[in-house]
Amino acid sequence: GTNQGIFATTDGLNWKPYGTGLGTTRVLSLATDPQSSAVIFAGTDQGVFTSSDGGETWHSVANGLPAGIPVGVVVVSHATRAAPVVVAAVDHAYRFPSSGTSTFLGGIRLVGLVAFLALLFWVTTRQNRIMRSMIPANEPPPGYQPRRPAPRPRPEPQSHIRGSGPPPTGTIFPAEGGAMVINAPFGGVEAIYTPAGETTLAVVLAGEGRRAMDGPSGAFGPLATALQQQSIMSVQVGLRQPDLLDTSISDFDATLDVLQRRGVTRVVLIAWGTAAVAALHAAAQSVLIRGAALIALPEAEAAPLAALEGRAILLVHGEDDMITPVQVAHAAYAASSAPRQLLILANDDHALSGHQAELVAEILDWAIPLLKHVSPESVSV
Repeated sequence: GTNQGIFATTDGLNWKPYGTGLGTTRVLSLATDPQSSAVIFAGTDQGVFTSSDGGETWHSVANGLPAGIPVGVVVVSHATRAAPVVVAAVDHAYRFPSSGTSTFLGGIRLVGLVAFLALLFWVTTRQNRIMRSMIPANEPPPGYQPRRPAPRPRPEPQSHIRGSGPPPTGTIFPAEGGAMVINAPFGGVEAIYTPAGETTLAVVLAGEGRRAMDGPSGAFGPLATALQQQSIMSVQVGLRQPDLLDTSISDFDATLDVLQRRGVTRVVLIAWGTAAVAALHAAAQSVLIRGAALIALPEAEAAPLAALEGRAILLVHGEDDMITPVQVAHAAYAASSAPRQLLILANDDHALSGHQAELVAEILDWAIPLLKHVSPESVSV
């Protein structure tokens, strides 16, 4: 329906005037009989027209409608009877039964509805003004000057680039080992330090947050003890927000930074679960890293895996991991380059609770040669 009558097309591209009886009458709406597609009603600026032959011929059905009144909406329904009922919306609602007679349904005129809504808005607004006027104003006394706290300077974030900027303050390595806090941008990273004398070798172990600093099946404690016997210090890190990648990478960066300032030159990262993703990104950006052991890695990102080219990767996964499918480990192995190893622990879950001893032994056999430049056969744990 258009401003110049009804047009039709058979291919969706080419249109031509269609039907007789309407001429160039402006057509505002069209509705078909749900039970007979050949019966069509048209709401026009001259009232309602109907066609019983699919729109080829049209005639006016203005019984009961004011002469020449525009009809914007036409609805056809069989909801309450077999014969169609046509409802035409002007400033009233009109119904046309199939017999052709018409009945005025009544209703609220649009002008009356608008006036009612305007009156309701005015009453509500005035009531709000009256209520506000009843509340006493809390005006300050003459000459009153509010006290405003002095603005606190925002601390500058420390550099994430190892070896640059001033040494981070507040990071103290306890001489006998134990709990410590690593100063990081906008917060401290809880950690457990296991010393190993004067050494330049270190392992960073990270679990899925502060509550998982012991690692899968509690393996990080035995690993730290065994590494200490090999003159390799270790730091078990409790990532502040393991689900936020940028924050976790920042935690790794701060840890690597303080290790380098302490004289460490070679580091191996061992990370479990969500921490493994951040460890992978941190390892790809640091020259200190000689390898990364990724336990239950939740996603295989090709870019950071490729960036570790030339450095060792150990992928460990439980065969029956219900949190991260074992297929992720296979995909990561395929996306990484040599030297790489894949260890699938049969019949074990996300926490590798049935293979603690094997997990510790495998990681030691893999990590110690990387740090000490020795062949795996010469390592005695």
